[in-house]
Amino acid sequence: MFMKRRTAGIFAAIALILGKFGAKLWALVKLLALAKGPVLTMLLTIVAYAVFLGWPFAIGFVLLLFVHEMGHVVAIRMKGGEASLPYFIPFLGAFIRLRTQFADPREDAFVGIAGPIAGTVGAVICWFWYGWTGSILMLFLSYVGFFVNLFNLLPVYPLDGGRVVRAVHRKLWGAGLAVAAAIAVTRPNLILFLILIFGFLEFWRMRNQPDIWIPVSSRIGYGVLYFGLVAFLAVASWGTHSLLLQLGPPT
Repeated sequence: MFMKRRTAGIFAAIALILGKFGAKLWALVKLLALAKGPVLTMLLTIVAYAVFLGWPFAIGFVLLLFVHEMGHVVAIRMKGGEASLPYFIPFLGAFIRLRTQFADPREDAFVGIAGPIAGTVGAVICWFWYGWTGSILMLFLSYVGFFVNLFNLLPVYPLDGGRVVRAVHRKLWGAGLAVAAAIAVTRPNLILFLILIFGFLEFWRMRNQPDIWIPVSSRIGYGVLYFGLVAFLAVASWGTHSLLLQLGPPT
């Protein structure tokens, strides 16, 4: 019950903040988008989370987001592209400025899957940290890390999962939209509705465009990697959540 209350409380707080201060937050988003200081946006986001969730969680959570985004940055640079360091938006997440567009779905999938892989590694480190120290905070951070990366792998554009499954089969976007819609009905929140809108628009835009030819071996490879990571994160999220229910709140 604790974790359900804690998780529900986090999303309720985010929904309240977005509803009450939506205009001001949007102005902050535009300001941060123009800023040339990713470190500044990171610090501001830590402060924003700390006000509602405390400093230890805020620092740990933002670092997990940073690790996820740096996975994308490293992958982009491995492919010869250019990208900025991560910019952070309080209560909405983080993004990078991609200065290189990849026309090949395989390259886009490589960049897309790199973030969740890096983020999963970060969550696993928190899990081992909990094992070494018994820190419930580290266990909670590992759960949040596993869950956030699992959510990010929903096969809906512009989430990372949507970029990856395009290299597997574009029709998986339709399944992703159906799953996201079902979640939105049972657990409505603004972020998910925005994802649904952008995902549907991209799905509709691409509906009549021919698929770019991709070798079967690449489709299978990315399919195995994608569904394997989804399965691992689902089990890890469930396991850490169950353990938190037994141990109680972090201190």
